[in-house]
Amino acid sequence: MLPPGLTLYLEGTSIAPSVEAYLADRPAADPVSVRRGTIWPRPKAYQMPMTTENVAGLAELMKGLAEPEVADHLHAYRDAVAYLIWFDAWSDSPFYLHKDVPEDAVRRLCGTYGCEYSPF
Repeated sequence: MLPPGLTLYLEGTSIAPSVEAYLADRPAADPVSVRRGTIWPRPKAYQMPMTTENVAGLAELMKGLAEPEVADHLHAYRDAVAYLIWFDAWSDSPFYLHKDVPEDAVRRLCGTYGCEYSPF
């Protein structure tokens, strides 16, 4: 659904040490300055290439962890273009997708997970 070549940005105040180590071992080559979603306490932030292998490894680490142990805020971007913005990730808060993400794919994803879809 999302285009290839994105960087995943994860920000949180309670990230599990195993997740921190995983993300620190896979830094993005050219990280972009992303505006923090949390002012206080000061969060930790990591940027990782969003490859199939990296995302699968992160998903495996997430098993058995509470959502705040992974991230509070999550974004995916390429260069200075945000393709996914999700503040308060893992909650009922909406996430925003770039207009280039195919709408049919978004509708199917929402149907699969029982999410509400509405164009912004």
